[in-house]
Amino acid sequence: MLPPNCLFISRHQEKLAFPNTLPVLDRLCGGLRPGKIIELCGPSNSGKTRICMQLAVDCVTSGRTCVVVSTRRLPAYTCNNNIPSLHPSTFYELLSTLNWLLGQNNSLIVIDGLQSLAQSIMGAQNYKGQALLTELKSVLVELSRTSLVVYTNGIVSDGQGDHIPALGRTWSTLPFARVMLLMNENGQRVLWRNFSEKFSVDLQNDGTFLMQPL
Repeated sequence: MLPPNCLFISRHQEKLAFPNTLPVLDRLCGGLRPGKIIELCGPSNSGKTRICMQLAVDCVTSGRTCVVVSTRRLPAYTCNNNIPSLHPSTFYELLSTLNWLLGQNNSLIVIDGLQSLAQSIMGAQNYKGQALLTELKSVLVELSRTSLVVYTNGIVSDGQGDHIPALGRTWSTLPFARVMLLMNENGQRVLWRNFSEKFSVDLQNDGTFLMQPL
């Protein structure tokens, strides 16, 4: 049983949830609502950006506010839905952009391509890298107090024939849920959070996703 103040916060966040067309993702993440940080990780062209943009469309369609922070141009359908977007080109611009969003009370903040900017300050030759990543994590946590934060991450080889999320083990403590989007041996997209729940992901002609248990 949660303490009364925790129950109040939980009910308040439930009310802030917006209807979405991705019930499987909602289920895997234990509900898509402000107060959570969700990571979508997978290789390029696996559908991470498309899922994020669908969430953004769902958010504005329900009358809520949303902003997309992306390192690339957004698909045309997001522009048609009047979804605000910001386009930092360096890690420092990303930090500045996210700090600027603090206090704006968006229901959803999408950060597409986060790892491409974060990796630029990582490595043995950049002694400030770890401190900057810690600062980025702190800003994301602060944003999640009033918003659902969803970001994309790539994958890298673990040197043993398998793949792991690109931002390393220390980053794994940040998201409330880390959802993998991979391609199986048949070229089929597979979405999963743990080994007990896997779903096929198919893009329909109308631009929506069909997700079915495997």
